[in-house]
Amino acid sequence: MKYKQNLLKDESYLTYDEYITKYKSKAPRSKENYDIRKRIYDDNLNEIKAHNEKFRLGQVSYELGINQFTDWTNEEYSFAIKGILSILRLPEFFLQ
Repeated sequence: MKYKQNLLKDESYLTYDEYITKYKSKAPRSKENYDIRKRIYDDNLNEIKAHNEKFRLGQVSYELGINQFTDWTNEEYSFAIKGILSILRLPEFFLQ
C-alpha cells in the first residue's frame, strides 16, 4: 500500500501538460478548450489534494488519485457513466 500512496502523491503534482502526455492521446484542439480543461483539472487536483490530506490525517478511509477523467467535470463523468450503465442494461431489457 505504501507504494500506491507514494505513486498517488507524486502524480498529484503533474502539470496539466504532463497529465495530457500520460493520460490523453492528444491535447484539446482549441486554446479555449485547453483553458477550460486545464481549469477543471486544476480544480479537481485541488480537491484530490485536500481529500488526501484528510486521508493522511485519518479523517477519511480512502485516497484519491489522478486518472483519465481528472479533466472532466462531475456532470460530464456522471452523464458518461449513466450512458454506459444504460447500454450495459440494454440486453436485460430485451430478455424480458
